[in-house]
Amino acid sequence: MPQFFNDMRQDRTNNIDISMIKAFRIRERAQLQTRLETFNSLNHPQLGVPNTSPYSKAFGMITSTQNTPRVVQLGMRVTF
Repeated sequence: MPQFFNDMRQDRTNNIDISMIKAFRIRERAQLQTRLETFNSLNHPQLGVPNTSPYSKAFGMITSTQNTPRVVQLGMRVTF
């Protein structure tokens, strides 16, 4: 019996990222840009691959996730 099964598959990635940008003209040659970015906006977990060691008590069990929880990022940029 092999130590691991290498042909395991996992579900497709279901991740929605959203970005909103608004630019404001400060002066003739200066601009302020505000940004709001979210990663994994719906906070949807991506389950990891099952344990593939046939000798493990956790064989076939999914014990981890492949992605991070929702992240929100705010930013500003000034260009001349």
